[in-house]
Amino acid sequence: MKNDNLKSKINRLKNEIQDIISRSPVKTDLEHAISTRKWVLRLKPNADLVLQIAALAHDIERGLQKAESQKSINRKENFRNYYRCNEIHSQKSAKIIVNILEKYQFNKNFIAKVKRLVLRHEFGGDKESNILMDADSLSFFERNFDGYLKKYGQKKAEKKIKFMYSRMSEKAKKLSFKIKFQNTGLKKLFAEVINGK
Repeated sequence: MKNDNLKSKINRLKNEIQDIISRSPVKTDLEHAISTRKWVLRLKPNADLVLQIAALAHDIERGLQKAESQKSINRKENFRNYYRCNEIHSQKSAKIIVNILEKYQFNKNFIAKVKRLVLRHEFGGDKESNILMDADSLSFFERNFDGYLKKYGQKKAEKKIKFMYSRMSEKAKKLSFKIKFQNTGLKKLFAEVINGK
């Protein structure tokens, strides 16, 4: 019976996270969250629940943003501002998921681990955080790249490819060439940027 209660609690948690993310002004954010969890499991098939929840919730703050604030985050031109925006984004997402986990009465250790992973999902720094960062990048290429290119143009898309690819592990870089891009033009642009053409 206790196991059934835990499964029920986890399902309610996942549903709440997905419900919040589905409200993001970026319509592909829910697909991205689900895909990030999928990539985590591909990179680490035995990933624990902490890492899976962090993967699902890493961008949760976007579901609580207005469209105008989302645009301002994505328009940062230099790396220092982009870095700071990613840092603020990670902090906001961590705070939100901590509040949700506390509401569901997860233990303090579980909450602290999810918080740490969400805080580090943009920058990595340890094995688990690096897996989440890899999964985030792979999911971006798979689910968000087309929309990003259409919205911001080729020059910014090329810069984003370089940034997302540069932070990936060698294993994730190899996997990136196996992604089923939404069209052949995306695959070609990705390959040209990565190969320096």
